[in-house]
Amino acid sequence: MHLPVINALWIGPSLGPMHAACLHSFQRAGHRVRLHVYEDVAGVPKGIELSDGNDILPRSSLVRHTATGSYAIASDLFRYELLAADLGVYADCDCYCIRPIEDAEYIMGWEDGAHICSALLRMPADSELLRELRSIGKAKAFIPPWFDKRRKRRLRMRALLGAPVQIADMPWGTVGPVALTYYARKHSVDVHVLAADILYGLAPSRANLLLDPGLKMEDFLTPRTKVVHLWNEHLRHLCKTPPAGSPLEALVNEGKQLQARQAS
Repeated sequence: MHLPVINALWIGPSLGPMHAACLHSFQRAGHRVRLHVYEDVAGVPKGIELSDGNDILPRSSLVRHTATGSYAIASDLFRYELLAADLGVYADCDCYCIRPIEDAEYIMGWEDGAHICSALLRMPADSELLRELRSIGKAKAFIPPWFDKRRKRRLRMRALLGAPVQIADMPWGTVGPVALTYYARKHSVDVHVLAADILYGLAPSRANLLLDPGLKMEDFLTPRTKVVHLWNEHLRHLCKTPPAGSPLEALVNEGKQLQARQAS
C-alpha cells in the first residue's frame, strides 16, 4: 500500500493538544506528515515536518471570514494551492486518523447528503476541478455560479460600480464545501466521492456526541472508517473544556502527553 504525504496548515503560535493528537494519528498510521506554518509553533509532536506556509500561499493572502473572524477561507485557498503543487493530501488539523489512507487520484468524502467535505482532500494538480477552485481566490470579483439570477445580477452590478463583494463577506462554506461540491458535480468527478463514514465518521450535526462521557471514539466507527472529523468549528461553540470521560477529553489528554514528551 502506497501512503501519501499528509499536509496540514496551522496559523498561530501554538498547536492545540487535540490538533497535536490528530497530526500524530496520521504519523502513527504510517503517513509522513508535514505541517505548514507561518511562524515558530509550540507543541508540535516529534517527527512532524515543518514547512514555511509562504511557499504555498503568502501570509499577506490569508483571508479571514468577516462574520466569524475564522481563517477557514484562508485554509480553503491554501489547500487548493497546495494540491496544485502536487505535494500529497491536504488534511485539516481536526481530522483523526484511524486507519491509513491509500493513495488515489481523488480523495474526497461526503460530509452529508448535500455537500462534499474539504477537510481531507486530494485531486490531480492539472484537473479542471482544481483549476476552477483556484480561480476563486484569484478573481477580482468572484460571483458564485450556483447563486440565483437575481443575486448574481446584484453582485455583477456591485463589481461594475467598483465595490465587489469580497469572498470574506460571503456565506460560510462558499469557498470550501459549497464550491467543491458544485464544481465536482460540474466536472463529473463526484463519482469519486467516498461515503461519509469512510473519511469523516461523524456528521457535523452530531459533533456534540464527542462531548458525551458515555461514548468512546470507537462508537463513531464502521469497519471501513479511516478518519474521524472532529468538527472543531462546531465544538468550539459548544464548550471550552471537554467533559470528563468524553471522547474529546481522551483526545485532548493524548495530545497533552505528546506535547509533554516533545518538551522534555
